[in-house]
Amino acid sequence: MKEEDIPEDAPFQCVDCENGIHRCFACKEFDLEEDLIKCSLRFCGKYYHKRCMSTYKAGETSICPLHSCAESGVVSTIPFSSNESNLWRCFRCPVAYESKRRPKDVHIITHGLFLCI
Repeated sequence: MKEEDIPEDAPFQCVDCENGIHRCFACKEFDLEEDLIKCSLRFCGKYYHKRCMSTYKAGETSICPLHSCAESGVVSTIPFSSNESNLWRCFRCPVAYESKRRPKDVHIITHGLFLCI
């Protein structure tokens, strides 16, 4: 997108967002926003199908699996970009681990971010 194409009076939205279409972070399939669940943490922005979100419970606030350790279940509501976050998360799939529980056989991208093998 060229800088001159970005409207100055409104925030940019991609075509998918304008049409209410999002990709499930787990299965990678596109679906309508009303058929997906968005992680309730304002800094996250990930969408999931109910069947794909392992932490989904009907009637409860839905925090996605990227914010809780897959082994201990410890939840962190601190943004990923913060050095205060104790969780390491996968760049591609919905899994996260506390620092001390992170598997050794992953590719480290940067602090707090890895890629599952």
